[in-house]
Amino acid sequence: MSPANEQARVTLDVCLRSAVAGVTEARQEEVLDRVQQLSRTGIIDEVTVHYWGGRVAAPNDGTRNDSGTPDIVTELYDVTEDSDITLEPFFREKAGDRENRTVLFLPVVCLVVRRDEEIAAVYPSTDGDEHRTLQDGLAALAEDETWANLA
Repeated sequence: MSPANEQARVTLDVCLRSAVAGVTEARQEEVLDRVQQLSRTGIIDEVTVHYWGGRVAAPNDGTRNDSGTPDIVTELYDVTEDSDITLEPFFREKAGDRENRTVLFLPVVCLVVRRDEEIAAVYPSTDGDEHRTLQDGLAALAEDETWANLA
């Protein structure tokens, strides 16, 4: 285990879009299989799977408390707000639905890596001009490289 990850409890939230089929469902199953492999090897201490819809009200549109936005999405927005990491273009906002809210389109799969219960990484995400893909996150975890992308 690398010094940065030594003795930390590493947990993983796997966020999956619900109501998918075909190739998309197969991709989600492949990700879950890889995550379970990481869990069996002891790299990840615990895995929690969350399901979300394809779109929700954006957590920063002024309707945060009653918008139906999943808690984990609000948490991701909060943790990336003052960092160099952004969720765009993987989490895409569009202004003005029928209730005049900003709509947030969620990715098919998202990994949230926690170190001692604090979010330490989000995949997919963007750091400057560099996209950090889901595959980047899984590979970094599997190779026990520096996977944390949030300070």
